Amino acid sequence: MVLVRLEKESRSKYFLAFIVFLSGTFIRFVKNFLNIMTRLLVFGLMLASPLIFAQKVGTIDSQLILSNMDEIKTVQQELQAYNSKLETDVKPQIDAYQSLIKEYQDNLKTYTEEKARLMQDSILGIENNLKRIQQNGAKLLQLKNDELMRPLYQKMSNAIRLIVQDKGYSQILTLDGNNFAYIDPKYDITQQVIDSLGIKIEPLKETGQK
Repeated sequence: MVLVRLEKESRSKYFLAFIVFLSGTFIRFVKNFLNIMTRLLVFGLMLASPLIFAQKVGTIDSQLILSNMDEIKTVQQELQAYNSKLETDVKPQIDAYQSLIKEYQDNLKTYTEEKARLMQDSILGIENNLKRIQQNGAKLLQLKNDELMRPLYQKMSNAIRLIVQDKGYSQILTLDGNNFAYIDPKYDITQQVIDSLGIKIEPLKETGQK
């Protein structure tokens, strides 16, 4: 009797992939959550002239600002704790999956055809459930990340708005993920926002280049 789904190599590959997902999901979020949220945030604040040539356009490195906020450490800690909870919640089902596979392997020779089929169905049922948990876990982690990051984005947006109103900018473009042929440093408000929020990092060097 051959059940490709339950081949030793396939089971090991699936199980290891699932464990890697649980630990790797958090790492990917910690590394990429600023990029994900930054791409969703629009800083186009239309406040001045309706004529495009008369607009004063500025730039900002929002990822640099967010990554240096004091609150970011708390966000990372809470996200880590939430990820650990998700891993703890799914552990009993992973243990049950492993236990059932071992039982199947150890006793396969003694099983009737009907018993083997029932065991196979049980194993595949748990495996499918683990896949659903995997997908839901990724969504839950994203939602938690969005929830934790929202106050930081709001705080930064408020600081940007005040500077825009004071300096007469019509639009602010984010540098994250965008390639500009030329950026005039005097129109970059990153350092102004950093100062406004009281963030302590070394003053930024001019990065404009032709």
